[in-house]
Amino acid sequence: MKLEDIRKNIDETDRELFKLFEKRMALAKEVALSKIETGDKIYKPEREDVVIDKFSSAAPDDMKQYYKSFIKRVMLISREYQYKIISENKEGSFENRTVQVTFESDYWPDAIITAIADSGAQIADIHKEEDAYTLNIICSDDNEKMKALLSLIENESR
Repeated sequence: MKLEDIRKNIDETDRELFKLFEKRMALAKEVALSKIETGDKIYKPEREDVVIDKFSSAAPDDMKQYYKSFIKRVMLISREYQYKIISENKEGSFENRTVQVTFESDYWPDAIITAIADSGAQIADIHKEEDAYTLNIICSDDNEKMKALLSLIENESR
């Protein structure tokens, strides 16, 4: 097969992936709306581990780790979207206190973003400059989890 034909097949695969991505994000939105009603947490690592193990077991050995990385990233994106939906529906529950934290990282800080959202705070925006990330976080003054997390981030990034 010629490179041009391979690229056409990749483009078609990407179109199919996009349709599946839209479907998954629509379902993630439904999950977020359900969890707003029930007060349930977004991040459930045990559930994610079960899903990752279940589906990665079917992957060929030479692709298993790549699949795990892929599905973890998809789950992270879904969680971030769910946090966005929840934060938009909780508008006004924060005391409009914005905290800014800057830290260095060689990789996208998904664990930090997840921890911030799990603490009940809202990430207003994220900026990256070279290896430093700056997050503007909206949270209430009495959020003890957020205070501890900010302290940890500041201490670990030095």
